[in-house]
Amino acid sequence: MVNFIAAADQLPKVEAAAPAVLKMITFTDGNRYADYLPGTDTVAAVGIGGLIAGKVAAKAGLLVLLLAFLKKGAILVLLPLIWLKNKLFGKKSV
Repeated sequence: MVNFIAAADQLPKVEAAAPAVLKMITFTDGNRYADYLPGTDTVAAVGIGGLIAGKVAAKAGLLVLLLAFLKKGAILVLLPLIWLKNKLFGKKSV
């Protein structure tokens, strides 16, 4: 994909220059679509939605956030259980 940045009044000039600019773009051997070898080259197993969702989750640190939440949540669950254990089975005064 090639982007041009210009003012709206320069659009005719950009449209006229675009074919010449596109002819200047070259790719190294082995990196073109025409160089694809079925069976040799790998293909992504997920669709575009999976790629986007995976990238978003990775960038947001979703796994780190989830683990931190579970760590804090585990403490909130364990504290009442520890209190209950001490209340029921703790030392009794005579």
